[in-house]
Amino acid sequence: MTAKSTLTKGQRDWLRRKNDPVYRAKQREYNRKYARSERGRAERLRSGKIARTRNPEAAHAQSALQDKVRRGIVQRPATCERCGTVPAPGHDGRSSVQAHHPDYSRPLEVVWLCPPCHQGEHRCPTS
Repeated sequence: MTAKSTLTKGQRDWLRRKNDPVYRAKQREYNRKYARSERGRAERLRSGKIARTRNPEAAHAQSALQDKVRRGIVQRPATCERCGTVPAPGHDGRSSVQAHHPDYSRPLEVVWLCPPCHQGEHRCPTS
């Protein structure tokens, strides 16, 4: 006797598609077009305002650091402080190393992480 799946047909189809490289490429292109559309821009602005309203201390720390980097007071390193890799440059040619604020009350004390390490820093710990 086989165990019956608890997934719906739609969930099974999605699981099959999500790792398909052709589907992923089409989805990525759709997301890029949406982000450049008027509706996508408006949604990004709206969600940014909501995030800044919900966490003003984080917004202040991020803008303070961004200002210092732009003025050259703080240098963005080329390598990740955790794993030491040099991530590929961003679309504008700058380093894609990202700043992580362990404590928003100290806006200039950051850990510079590559995108995978930064995502790992924000994931919920598994216990």
